[in-house]
Amino acid sequence: MRGAVIWVVFFWIGCVRAVPLDTEPDDIPDGFDPRYPEEVPGLFEGDIELNSNRFRRSVVGDPKRRWPIKKIPMHIYSHFAQSDIDVILESLREIEDDIRVDGKDCLTFVNKTEDEEIYIYVAKGVGCRSNIGYKGRNQGVKLGVGCRVKGIIIHEVLHSLGFYHEHSRPDRDEFVKIMFDNIKEKDKNNFLKLMPPEINTQGLPYDYNSIMHYEESSFAIDRFKPTIVPLKKNVNIGQRIGMSQLDIVQLQRFYGCPERKLVPVITEDTVSINCTFDAGYCGWTHIFMDPPVKKNTWIRWSGITETEGTGPRTDHTFGTFEGHYLSTEASLRFGSVAKIQTPELKPGDHCLKFWYHMYGKDMGSIRVNLLYGKKVQSLMFIQGNQGNKWKEMKISLTAPSDPSKIEFVSITGYYVKSDIAIDDVLLLDGKC
Repeated sequence: MRGAVIWVVFFWIGCVRAVPLDTEPDDIPDGFDPRYPEEVPGLFEGDIELNSNRFRRSVVGDPKRRWPIKKIPMHIYSHFAQSDIDVILESLREIEDDIRVDGKDCLTFVNKTEDEEIYIYVAKGVGCRSNIGYKGRNQGVKLGVGCRVKGIIIHEVLHSLGFYHEHSRPDRDEFVKIMFDNIKEKDKNNFLKLMPPEINTQGLPYDYNSIMHYEESSFAIDRFKPTIVPLKKNVNIGQRIGMSQLDIVQLQRFYGCPERKLVPVITEDTVSINCTFDAGYCGWTHIFMDPPVKKNTWIRWSGITETEGTGPRTDHTFGTFEGHYLSTEASLRFGSVAKIQTPELKPGDHCLKFWYHMYGKDMGSIRVNLLYGKKVQSLMFIQGNQGNKWKEMKISLTAPSDPSKIEFVSITGYYVKSDIAIDDVLLLDGKC
């Protein structure tokens, strides 16, 4: 409840008392293309406002650029539409939530007081732009048209907390190749590689998934050709979905906070009852029913589901967009049934553990069955809204000598806010 009160106060003071500005700025720099709002001509690396020496420490490095307090004063100007304000607040809350460990806050964003002179203000501007780290005065995050989406807002706020772009790292040539032939001469300085002591990577590896990474065609002469080519196959760069797990640890480490555990990425899809769904379905089998049953399908998903107000924001394993989980989508599938079965169990006593997410006012139900022969033994049944969080389930079961499987059954509710998800299924020997 305390956090909720802070955000309500934030709205009234941060917005209502601000000076209203109703129009977008008209001082648009020559060469600015609104299709690429993170590439503002004249700014370092396209969205960074530097007062003097550009060669500050990069990628969360210079302690002088670290805010000396962990409650960061903020001020949002009232010239934003309410929908934009809502997205800005949601973005700030997401940063807070991502870097919180075991209920302990790392950084929080609070409403600036009347007398406070050192704070971050959020205003309109041309393109997306911000300063790097703590400036010892008020400093801006400026969000022009095309910048008022959560991923870009988080990106710009992280600049204000001390982050440069990922491709500035001294080891970047081991991970990406810069295609300078496809970059205009005036923009090549945006691809400078910084070296120690100007940079401190905090001992963490290069992160293709970072929200601070350029996309493949940033500042390209020919947008159909890349300016940055990953040297690792099957990776994407430039996402603006949310913080990666390495982004989260970077920020926690820079501010001396407890750090989350890094989860290794599973790349091989093996046949197993135990499954995180990050590499595939682990050999699980979809079961489809004949009419009149309205069928649905468990699908691998990452990030938020398609309908607002239902489903998880991230998977349970990673807690970021990088991980996957199984989900059933309710949109246009009201009252539908999805079934999926594990590989066979070995006989004996077992403890089944898994995490489930059932959030939405139209929530349906989830059932877990033990199947053997023609028999169906119900192990668990839950229905209705369980809140916007992953919950753990533990079930003791005895697998018979006959071949047996575990079945997960989703039945969506009768309107759209009924997405159901499961993740991190684990079967242990012995009862729970």
